[in-house]
Amino acid sequence: MEAGVPGAQSQLWFWDGKQWCPLSPDGLWHWDGERWNPTPPGSPRVRALDAPRPKMTDRLKSTPRWLIWRWVAWILLLVAWVPIVEVAASHHVPATTLIILGSCFGGAAVISTVVFGSSLGHRRAWGYLAWSIVVGAALLGLVIFMSFSASVPANQDNPGVGIGAMFVTVICVIPMTLLLYAGSGLGALRRRVVHRTVDPESAVSASHFLKLGGPT
Repeated sequence: MEAGVPGAQSQLWFWDGKQWCPLSPDGLWHWDGERWNPTPPGSPRVRALDAPRPKMTDRLKSTPRWLIWRWVAWILLLVAWVPIVEVAASHHVPATTLIILGSCFGGAAVISTVVFGSSLGHRRAWGYLAWSIVVGAALLGLVIFMSFSASVPANQDNPGVGIGAMFVTVICVIPMTLLLYAGSGLGALRRRVVHRTVDPESAVSASHFLKLGGPT
């Protein structure tokens, strides 16, 4: 452990412009989820129960760039199989080809979901995990609905399209959520193993410290 860095925490929190960070007992250090950082002198401190919640606009502005790029890459791989299978089916490709396309792009969706969840678990970004489920479900449902609508002739009004799209979306969102949670668990486990291997003392301190729940 670095000299001068505390191994304990207080009930005070510090807003670093992106997230609430627990302070050390002397208030000179704050924990950002990965390491201890010096706290700027004169910074306002609040108790956990009194900490004001940041506005939604502030949360959106403070969304990390790494998360945005990973969201984009994950969403593209998550939904790619839907239009590809729909276009292939509309052109009456052989069943074997359709199965191969669905397996390849469906496999890419599964792998990308586990990898993305692992990256969130490794960073302990549990709040972003919940948002990822919402964003993934919404965009996946939208793409499925658009694909179902494209398969219906323009001069026909089929009320079953919306019901069918909703049914397929639910079937897809359930495993997506499970895969995200499984990936996040693997990422958290990998982080724990790596930290204990590199620095057992600091890993134990961080594990004890992160048991605290704080304002979001």
